[in-house]
Amino acid sequence: AAGDSAHRQHRVLGGAHERIPELVSGGLPVVLSQTFRTLIHSRLELGMKGYEASHPDTDIVLFEPDQRRWRREAPDYYPRRVEAQGERAGRLVFNPRTPQLDLIRLGDRIVLNKRTNSTIKIYDGEDISIRGVTLLAGPGVGVIARYLRGDNRFTLDIRPGPPPPGATQPRLMSTCADGLNYAYADRGPRIEDCHFSFMGDDSINLHGTVMPVVACPTPTELLVAWPYGPESLAKVLLPGGRARRLQAPNFAIAGEAVITGFAREPALTEQATRRVAEVWPRNPAGRGTLWRLTLATPLPCLPGEFVDFPETAAPGYRIAGCTFEDHRGHALRIMASRGVIEQNVMRRIKYAGVAIGAEYGFWREAGWVDEVVIRGNRIEDVTLSPRLREPQSLNLGAISVYARPERFGPDLTLFAGHRRIVIEDNVIDGSALAGIHVAAAREVTIRNNVLKRTNYATAPDAGREAGQRLTGPIETSGVPDAVVENNLIQELGQAYRE
Repeated sequence: AAGDSAHRQHRVLGGAHERIPELVSGGLPVVLSQTFRTLIHSRLELGMKGYEASHPDTDIVLFEPDQRRWRREAPDYYPRRVEAQGERAGRLVFNPRTPQLDLIRLGDRIVLNKRTNSTIKIYDGEDISIRGVTLLAGPGVGVIARYLRGDNRFTLDIRPGPPPPGATQPRLMSTCADGLNYAYADRGPRIEDCHFSFMGDDSINLHGTVMPVVACPTPTELLVAWPYGPESLAKVLLPGGRARRLQAPNFAIAGEAVITGFAREPALTEQATRRVAEVWPRNPAGRGTLWRLTLATPLPCLPGEFVDFPETAAPGYRIAGCTFEDHRGHALRIMASRGVIEQNVMRRIKYAGVAIGAEYGFWREAGWVDEVVIRGNRIEDVTLSPRLREPQSLNLGAISVYARPERFGPDLTLFAGHRRIVIEDNVIDGSALAGIHVAAAREVTIRNNVLKRTNYATAPDAGREAGQRLTGPIETSGVPDAVVENNLIQELGQAYRE
């Protein structure tokens, strides 16, 4: 079990006649400011660690006042700053244009979700097995796995643990970020019989990397950059794998070649330093690595384009028999090929249940996927966040297939980079948007699914600037060769009921 996390649990307090007894002991209740849209006062739960001087990069998670449940359809909140007003009280200052602050009500519980270190780190390993492990509180990702090889297996229970000594309220969250984040691996994991709940982000994230091309010294050599130190990337990016040429803004595949070598250059060049800063603007200044990529045949990349490496994006995985519930983000965010996702339960998720996507833009997580089966899962009460209804939204269904471009706009055309995806025998009961939404793909089969109570939210602009449409419970308008057969649609447009 992990130790205390970076969660800070609060009550939103009202005027002097709205006392919450367990929170005002030893001090006066806080009066809510008249400028409610910019200032929210709160008091820490008893037993929680006191306010720090500052809470940089903090998001706000809103819970119901009297039960361990997220506030339905509340967005993610990002205050401009959090100000300590003594050890037990604080003030959250928001941009006046922050939407839906009116959903925060007197007496609500909120969590300051400040992310720091991961609970379990596995770097540069082979044939790892983690079974029967329970994580009760983690200040960042629950398990982060990088540069793994071979057969790696996980059976985990991630849930909120008991309250800290002296606390009078239950712990509301388990980890501050993802449950399991697995990347830069030559083989995907087997994730079976897990239970994940109350994380600050996705249950599971599988992905690879995308790198900008800095220079092309010869027709078979590319200099490519990434924002971290060398770490152990060369141990998984091996000869025999593929490098794919990608062209922004939609990251269309413009060719590929077999890798024969991958070696670190002595230092970042000035040009590479500038390019890293452009592609990863949040990266610490000056950090990064320049690599020399050698290929068996010419790959006519141009500086400014990108390459990715599908054999290092955790291919060949299985996620089965798991339960993912009550958390922010997606249940599964998958950018890995040759996988099976079956017999899982996903419920009360703020974003999609299953998101098959290429996060090339912004997050720089690769990539296009091939040969994925999503079978026999039960998905309930998802796509709840109002952010999914915005023009730049990408995940428009309980099961979503999508791609994040370099830029958004009404003229954006998505590249059909995902291939051979089968979505069958799933039950979807409750999705504010579509039940199944597929874009940026070809050779897709959708069959024998049951969809109930979908499309009950009003979202006329959802995905409009992301090259997407939302017209019904099964959306494949951008996939002309999709096979859609024997699906049952029930109670269309009716809200989910527990």
